[in-house]
Amino acid sequence: MPAAVDQCPQGHDTQTASDRDAQGHCRKCKAERERRRRVSTAMKLTLIKAFEDVGVRFEDDDGRPVAPTDVVRQLVEIYQQ
Repeated sequence: MPAAVDQCPQGHDTQTASDRDAQGHCRKCKAERERRRRVSTAMKLTLIKAFEDVGVRFEDDDGRPVAPTDVVRQLVEIYQQ
């Protein structure tokens, strides 16, 4: 007799409870979530790099993050040039 097929909340087929995490999502959901996270992180880094390339500084000389208002001020100064 074939194993019963269940579905995770996203509709992916799962064979057993061990195929799902504590929230009921399957391994495919986890892989998709991780892929989206990696893409999002890469996009954020690309955006930061683009701003840094035109002179926006997100860290001070000691490596500490600058205030968001300072970042906005830098963007305004660059835009007005």
